[in-house]
Amino acid sequence: MQLADYTIKTMLIGPGMKTPSPGHNLVHGFGETKKEALDDLIRILEVELDIDVSDETPAHEALKVNQHEPALWCLSIRYITVEDQRLERLKKLVSPMKYASSQPDNSVGRIVWETITIVDGSVCINDFRSVLWPSNYHATLRKDKLCSNELYFFMPGCSYSDYSGSTITASNHKYMEDTFVEEAWLHPASNYTEDIVIGVTGLLASDQFEEILRIIEGIQDYPVIDAATFSDFEIDAADEAWDCWAKSDFESALDKEFGEREWPDLREFFEKWRREANVDWYGETGPGVTIDLVKIISEIAKAPVSEWRI
Repeated sequence: MQLADYTIKTMLIGPGMKTPSPGHNLVHGFGETKKEALDDLIRILEVELDIDVSDETPAHEALKVNQHEPALWCLSIRYITVEDQRLERLKKLVSPMKYASSQPDNSVGRIVWETITIVDGSVCINDFRSVLWPSNYHATLRKDKLCSNELYFFMPGCSYSDYSGSTITASNHKYMEDTFVEEAWLHPASNYTEDIVIGVTGLLASDQFEEILRIIEGIQDYPVIDAATFSDFEIDAADEAWDCWAKSDFESALDKEFGEREWPDLREFFEKWRREANVDWYGETGPGVTIDLVKIISEIAKAPVSEWRI
């Protein structure tokens, strides 16, 4: 983690005075000189709290002291980390979950949850349960030897199945998976529904945090994450629909309306009259697309046979 903001206080502890106790984002270093107290403070920050105050950081420069008077000195720092600041922003946008397995327990007549560890790779959607944000997430993690308090969230606007979602959410899913595939905090999740799960801890420390937050905030105003990905997805979905059912349905409709005959290149013929009829492919429920073949056939019927040429 990295320091984002902090205040430092120096105190000389005399005989009979109590040494101060640590608190939330408040730690103390002690020593017979200010330099020793500083070294103790930096050790706590870097070793025990995993907060970077290396020689190159502005924080380290601000912490420098030169006095060496013999006494018991206390250097205190009240701080907030970059990750803490990011977490507060994230809390306003998503709901947290824990990764857990579930199984029915007939002895108690209900589902019993068994906490596992951190997510590794792809996961099952059903292995997550909603929880509340802890009061101090990073402090909770530091005390957690089993990694059972790691939190996750579903990426908004990326869920779809054959019976839910749309080409928009399916293309959003593809964009996230393709763009951030190398990131350890992104986990494809499925169980009849495809989704994207993101690990909170990894995201908070990631250089991609601002980009992910921009995407989450943007989805609230406009559902498409990336217009180019969405356009390509719909083109591919149209090609798949043509091969699966539209070609045969279109040919059958032509034969029914005009009698069986040798038709020209069917896809080119279809595309010409689709444009003439001002008909587009459109998504319904799920990642597939459909089209109004009846309207296209009606447009062909209005034209003389001489115009049927491509």
